[in-house]
Amino acid sequence: MSEKLRSRLLSELNNGNHEVALKRSIDHALSSTYKSDLNEIVRKMADLLNNKESVDLIELNIHEYLNITQKFEEPMRVEHSELVLKANGISKQYAVGSFQFKSISFELKAGSLTGVVGRNGNGKTTLLSMLSGDLLASTGFIEYPLIAAKNQDPYTIKQHIGYIPQRIPAWFGVLEDNLKFALATLGFHPEEIEFRVEIMLKRLGLYEYRQFTWSQISGGYRTRFELAKVLLKRPSILVLDEPLANLDVKAQQTFLQDLKYMAMTEGHPMAVILSSQLLHEVEQVSDDLFFIKDGHCLYQSASTPNNLETIIIEFISSNPFEEIKKIANGLNGELKAENNFYTLTTSKILSAKILLKRILDADIDIQYYRDITNSTKRLF
Repeated sequence: MSEKLRSRLLSELNNGNHEVALKRSIDHALSSTYKSDLNEIVRKMADLLNNKESVDLIELNIHEYLNITQKFEEPMRVEHSELVLKANGISKQYAVGSFQFKSISFELKAGSLTGVVGRNGNGKTTLLSMLSGDLLASTGFIEYPLIAAKNQDPYTIKQHIGYIPQRIPAWFGVLEDNLKFALATLGFHPEEIEFRVEIMLKRLGLYEYRQFTWSQISGGYRTRFELAKVLLKRPSILVLDEPLANLDVKAQQTFLQDLKYMAMTEGHPMAVILSSQLLHEVEQVSDDLFFIKDGHCLYQSASTPNNLETIIIEFISSNPFEEIKKIANGLNGELKAENNFYTLTTSKILSAKILLKRILDADIDIQYYRDITNSTKRLF
């Protein structure tokens, strides 16, 4: 374990973020080379995920884990920010229909999370299918610098890419057995299989459902079990198509944050790319963000400069429209209204904070307020 991660874990403990410290310690163990010496302490930490009130035990076990890992020197196999995928002018024209995904070029790096947002039917799934190798691009090509050695065939490359489609095919039999089988096909030792499956199930909150069948769990848990199966194979690239669709609000936030932590693991950082229509949630965790409309990438946060000379806010108010219109006129702003939901665009000379103060000073009641100047929400 690097000093940087060690310091981060201690900092999380000192700040009272015990669950974060637990998860990141467990992720470190799962991403590292298997060491049976760590089995007992990692199991204790995984069990504590469901017993977060035991603060003293959490701190004791994490400190013990830090002490044990000091004797292991394990060099990082992949550096964070190392190039994992490079798309060069890829596009897709289907044989039937007029839809076309227009040319796009970008890079994915280890330890990063990239969000792809846009309405349904605009090309998000087409893009992800090309990246996963399930769909051949009509033009351009995709390189996998960390995966593909010379003469490595597409099938071998695809084994290093984890792809979770929006509609996940059903598994047969007990879920835990499916996870163990997935590792057995990769040649893992039985003892390591037992350990990794147990810890992954506990890490993702799935342990109590391990003896269930596919038909016995909800769509949200099916997504999480599919994620467990893919993560156990330790892919270099993780591609997820609308993984939040079947999750409730709390589960969505947990799912995204878990993906962020797992992408950044020290022993095996991944490049994660996912599609979603939940803009705000995805924007909070993404290192890069694509906005797709009509098969064209209109915006990429890492490379598209924000030259807007305006501030854009949205808010909900029960006040009469004419009262709110007066505020917009006084600010020389453009107001759009849909029932009680308003979007106000005005000069960048003002800040979102000043706008809010002026609205409140006018005795306008606000139930919701958000600055979307730098959000892809403004592109919809």
